[in-house]
Amino acid sequence: MGTGSSASTSGEPGAPPSCAQHYERLHAECLGVMKRTFAHDTDARQAESHSLIAELERWLDAIGVRPERYVLRLAAKEYQFALLSLVQGLYRNAFSGLRLFFELGLAAVHFSSNCLELNEWLSGDRDLNWSALTDSNDGIFSKRYARAFFPGLTDVALDYGGLATSVYRECSEYVHGNADTHVTLPDTVEFDSEAFGAWHDKAKVVATVMTFALCLRYLPELDTSGIGPLEPSLQERVGHVSAIRERLGGPVEEQP
Repeated sequence: MGTGSSASTSGEPGAPPSCAQHYERLHAECLGVMKRTFAHDTDARQAESHSLIAELERWLDAIGVRPERYVLRLAAKEYQFALLSLVQGLYRNAFSGLRLFFELGLAAVHFSSNCLELNEWLSGDRDLNWSALTDSNDGIFSKRYARAFFPGLTDVALDYGGLATSVYRECSEYVHGNADTHVTLPDTVEFDSEAFGAWHDKAKVVATVMTFALCLRYLPELDTSGIGPLEPSLQERVGHVSAIRERLGGPVEEQP
């Protein structure tokens, strides 16, 4: 990308672009990448990942007016921004946004049982701590947490905690600018099929783990009217988990 010059004026032959012209050019490049993205997305992966936004809205409706609802809504907003960055070719921003969504989403679950910490976070007196969110003894994927909110998931919760830690670490490589990410990501604003695919691969894991975490915390508390709108997406993302499948009215035995 060129750096442009905010002091220049437009209209003079040979003059560098103005600041506004510089960003208009970048916007045009992003628009071109967006068109190429959808042209190459023959498997509709963008639409698949985008569907999580509607699922989060249904979760927000299901849990009702709870203090942590605000945090989950913030998470959904960041996920939308991540998707927007992705289709515009701003891949590092897309990975950073995916990580922030995941962190905020799991924080919402954590805060649901820690109102003091939620209020401290809202007042700026507490930072989000990934290690605390995923702590194997006291975090939201711990056996202790599962026994308290959804005992049927006690034996599998730690497995999802491991998935959460793994995909979070992978996204963090882009946030921290690890050397290999400078090699794998394009130097300019352009469509890159590998980066596009890698993002959606990680987003699919994030969506699965996020859905599991929301089920772990809220599913036993929801009545039929709350579960109904969620059921199709839950069957698709975590219907293989026997305790969740049973809660949705399916058979207890695991599917082959």
